[in-house]
Amino acid sequence: MKTRKSIFKVLALGAILSFSNACTDEFEELNTNPNGPAVLDNIGPLLTHAQQNIYAPSRFVTWRENLIFSSRFAEHWSFGFSGTWFGDASGFQGRQDWHDGVWDDSFGLRSAVSNNNIGDLAEIMRLTEPGGQFESEPDYAVALIMRVMLLQKVADNYGAVPYTDAGTGEAQPVFQQLSEVYPLMIADLDAAMDMIGSATDSGLGAADQVYAGDYQKWKRLANSEKLRIAMRARSASNNSFSATAISEAVSEPLLQSNDDNLHVQRDAGLPALRQGLANVWGGFGGLGSKWIMSQRLVQHMDGTIFGEFDPRLPMFAEPSVNTGTYVGQEVGLTSAVASASVIEDFSQPNPVVYDPDNQLASMVFNYAESEFLQAEAALFGLGGSDANGHFQAGIRASMEQWGVAEADIAAFLASPAATLSGSQEEQFRQIAIQRWISVYTYGPEAWAIVRRTGYPAIEDKSDARFADTSGWSDNVLPQRLQYSVTSYTLNGDNLAEAVSIQGEDKMTTKLWWAK
Repeated sequence: MKTRKSIFKVLALGAILSFSNACTDEFEELNTNPNGPAVLDNIGPLLTHAQQNIYAPSRFVTWRENLIFSSRFAEHWSFGFSGTWFGDASGFQGRQDWHDGVWDDSFGLRSAVSNNNIGDLAEIMRLTEPGGQFESEPDYAVALIMRVMLLQKVADNYGAVPYTDAGTGEAQPVFQQLSEVYPLMIADLDAAMDMIGSATDSGLGAADQVYAGDYQKWKRLANSEKLRIAMRARSASNNSFSATAISEAVSEPLLQSNDDNLHVQRDAGLPALRQGLANVWGGFGGLGSKWIMSQRLVQHMDGTIFGEFDPRLPMFAEPSVNTGTYVGQEVGLTSAVASASVIEDFSQPNPVVYDPDNQLASMVFNYAESEFLQAEAALFGLGGSDANGHFQAGIRASMEQWGVAEADIAAFLASPAATLSGSQEEQFRQIAIQRWISVYTYGPEAWAIVRRTGYPAIEDKSDARFADTSGWSDNVLPQRLQYSVTSYTLNGDNLAEAVSIQGEDKMTTKLWWAK
């Protein structure tokens, strides 16, 4: 492993006192100290800032990355009704600036309109590395875990990333292919778990908005992230590491309950542009910015596909105003087709998803997912045992997370829908779809699940009722986002070399691990 000092050298810019905006018409006043930078007593303020920006991001990132792109591509949500701003092919084609903003927000490439998330983490690591002002191996490990998870999400959105050089201050960082990045991420997670060791409490309390300073929860998260990464890569070409990593991960503690969930509660007192889904739904757009449930998700939960009503559906959505039943809409319809209906024809999200006064915690990794990953590992003989037990534990965890009554949980678990059956591939489909359901509201992971497993199967959008997305996603499931124009401007040679290996910088180019 490279020495920490050689990797993280440079101060992050603007990390403590301001939340940067995400759209050129969404500027907030920067709060600055005219007498100089704030004096820190510990890393708490930096950690809080980084966690809010990364796990509970601004309206721009929430809206584009999670809502318009990934939750729509994964077919959790849809936009097709009269009055929507995002009918027709919106999201599936065009608006390069939306692709740009999601990338730039991670790397601070346009300081006026984006955060510098990777720079914020680099600063924490500089302060906590050996000889740093707040030297602490466990605190360094926490920032390293966050760094891995951030870059994993970026890599799964785009493909090749500047993993090693990210946050070092290198003006033209080298892009690395996913086949190289994934083993590096696992090595960093292993190093982070070793650094934490048996340490327990950081003393940072509420400044750590994820685990309130509980190092062992961070260690279990790191191991669960290791399992997620290794499972993502298990069927990829030129992969010699995932089987070992999966076996190692399932033999050590993973997320143990919903108390271990990685989520961050948004602060209702923050400016409106920091309010995520709540602000998109009701903060400014009226009808135009709202969304509805997808037909695919509803039919996987209302009994249409699995023959059993899923009691999470009322927690996820409300019945259609006009029919009193749960109604989802196909994703990607033409505006002509969509405009023939109104929002009241379809199920809208349960208000808990967008309540501005009691905001839903921004979920990134839940206990249910760790159980489904263990079920997959057991099913394919990669480690652990009792695939069905883990499958049912995942369903229970997800239902408990959403507040489903115990009697309803027990009834569902007793049904055929909650028991693995059939061929290995048919059981894999059951696991993948339940995992896809369990990450509702976190589109990046839902989209990755669909692309990696092929479940639920999403058909091509070539029928005339769907908007034509030729030249962008070409009427098929989008496989990735397109690199930032800013990166081409600032680091064109390195990016061009990465694209020449990975494949065209198009939404249709499959990533290394995709099915």
